[in-house]
Amino acid sequence: MGRKYWYRRESKLYKNQLFIKNKHLTSHVPETYKFSKFSFWKMLHKHQEVIVKPLIGFGGKNVIKISKLNEKVFEVHNGRNKKVIKERKNLELYLHKMKKGKHPYIVQYFIPLASVNKKPIDFRYIVQRKGMNSDWVITGKYAKIARAGLVTTNLKKGARVVTVKKALEKSNIKNSNVNKLIADLDSVALNAVKSLTTSFPKRTIWGIDLAVDKSGKVWIIEANSLPGIRGFRKLSDLRMYRTIKKYKAYNND
Repeated sequence: MGRKYWYRRESKLYKNQLFIKNKHLTSHVPETYKFSKFSFWKMLHKHQEVIVKPLIGFGGKNVIKISKLNEKVFEVHNGRNKKVIKERKNLELYLHKMKKGKHPYIVQYFIPLASVNKKPIDFRYIVQRKGMNSDWVITGKYAKIARAGLVTTNLKKGARVVTVKKALEKSNIKNSNVNKLIADLDSVALNAVKSLTTSFPKRTIWGIDLAVDKSGKVWIIEANSLPGIRGFRKLSDLRMYRTIKKYKAYNND
């Protein structure tokens, strides 16, 4: 596998561009740009809250939330740490120091995630197929409830795994129709994978991370070409885990 292919496959920005081309997904993709001073300040002025994260990254590492309190005062949420920074130049210096690694960063609209007991939730979907000529199937899905005080719902940082239905039923989503939300999540996950297939036709597995905001709208967070599946072992019902493993064994993934 060439480096260019790998880079495209792992690039959050490249995959977002594929999603935007799909008429069924355009409205589900958060506004995203390659990070620069210009794009950062443009996005923060427009949305008041943004996420800065690596273009290529895993496990929620180095994900920073920035909130604009006023023209000269900003709140930065990095992991469990929150701090207030005064003056634009000081915020720019902080971000320069925090951006790590050889890959560039992106700046993205901050999705106001639905929550359970004030803890943000999002959803992991595994979509697989048996060979390149067969249909894509959702083989597993679950919800992650973030650890108190965290922006990201990462298992290594203490997120709790529950079923999608249970998370939606307990969430703060206004006037939610749980069955419709599940159908919307399923549809977005499948359409996302179909879009990815146009550029990566040999892949037989994708992990799609989705969110639902407080108003009930579904958003694509990101797609992973080598998704972890250990979260499915935390569910009391292991049937999805076994199904995923069977597909992986069939394809030698």
